[in-house]
Amino acid sequence: MKNKSNKINISFLNLAAQSPSIELNLALSEKIHRQSNDLEHIFFMCDRALTSCSVNITNSKSVCDICRYKARVGFKYFNERNPNSKLIKVKREELKLSSVNDNVFNEIILGVHSTIGSQLRLDDMELLSKKWLKIKERMISSSIGMYNYFDTYLKKNKVQNFIIFNGRISCARPLKTVSHDNCVNYILFDGALNGLTPYYSTNEMFHSMNFEKTNALKYYLKYYKESSKIAAEYSFKKQNKIPILRDAVYTKNQQIGYLDEKILKLGKPIITIFVSSDDEYRYIGADYCEDPLVDQVEEIKSLIASKINLKYDFIVKMHPHQNKSHQSIIKKYK
Repeated sequence: MKNKSNKINISFLNLAAQSPSIELNLALSEKIHRQSNDLEHIFFMCDRALTSCSVNITNSKSVCDICRYKARVGFKYFNERNPNSKLIKVKREELKLSSVNDNVFNEIILGVHSTIGSQLRLDDMELLSKKWLKIKERMISSSIGMYNYFDTYLKKNKVQNFIIFNGRISCARPLKTVSHDNCVNYILFDGALNGLTPYYSTNEMFHSMNFEKTNALKYYLKYYKESSKIAAEYSFKKQNKIPILRDAVYTKNQQIGYLDEKILKLGKPIITIFVSSDDEYRYIGADYCEDPLVDQVEEIKSLIASKINLKYDFIVKMHPHQNKSHQSIIKKYK
């Protein structure tokens, strides 16, 4: 079918070395491709273009080889099912490091810090070692190069949709930003529970208030009649150290039957605060809410010190990922 409009859809195969990232990318790309009446679909892959990215922080040759191989093979399968597609390999010399405006740079920094934060479970970039400062600089340069590359491409082509993994990390944030700046739909995807629960969003981050609210209401209404049963089963599994949906992160470090004696001594109604993983939420930016994000530890302390404390007791539930948090974060909670 000839494309009279010259419109196209594009995807970037970042994190191709990881499964199910590559598989989810291909599946969603095919969905968008067929919903768009088989408009030409162009895949981009990094061909050693980035000197540091979210899947290959230290620019390991072996990781790079795996990523490139899986991207090529993945596209081969896609192309067999969807002939109106092609693959473009992005080379390092094609990434221009010309300056970007402050807004773009701030977005890039959020992506870089988010990736580093996830790697080190760290929320204070002032504590980075010399090794990690060098990695950070390479990651910033790669991110700027990616932004400029796709900024040029989007200005020259009629791109309808840009399919991108996650949108939060260093090799995805520039793509989300450049799509927004060029009025191109960006479709983000990810998979909870190691890919068992794939999901996607259009023109908004997964951590945005609207996305979280819409999804919460959607699934609450969908499973309303079963909600009591689901809640009881969920609680039973957590209390008895049974992995939930094959995800052992919430139970593997748990002591069956353990209850802190201090809790038994509490006499007022309890407010339980489930904190987020510090390393990630701090680098989401304005996609989360209108106001700038603050340190959640300080906010919790302020809440506990308020007049609410006269009527309620507080229990803070740590996120399982915080088990490996940097000591600077652990110290705050103490």
